[in-house]
Amino acid sequence: MTSWNKERMDAYRIVRAWECSSKTLHRIWNRFKPPGNFWDALPESISDLTKTQQKALRQSQLESIETDLELMEKQGIRFVLPWEEAFPKSLLQIPDPPAALFIRGAPMSDAVRVAIVGTRRMTAYG
Repeated sequence: MTSWNKERMDAYRIVRAWECSSKTLHRIWNRFKPPGNFWDALPESISDLTKTQQKALRQSQLESIETDLELMEKQGIRFVLPWEEAFPKSLLQIPDPPAALFIRGAPMSDAVRVAIVGTRRMTAYG
């Protein structure tokens, strides 16, 4: 199961700010290593974030994530980041790779390329 150290919890808090796209999250990953350094830089001072993104990130930083972590543990869901070994390297080759994966079931492999993909904001049309 996933180890929830400070770096992973900081990354999860950033990912759960729903207003940030995968491209925005990758910019954050590339500029702030470890992700906790992002919080030290204060999101308001990062000029390429919109006010809505800044607000969502501030809110995510303040909210408790304990319930989320417990639910993921209970459901057997792993949180995987692009720089981790468990993240499929082939996904990093696509034009807009996910900034994180939530995986339930067997570990992913670059040899297996079947997935069920969900959306953050469901619509009746979708």
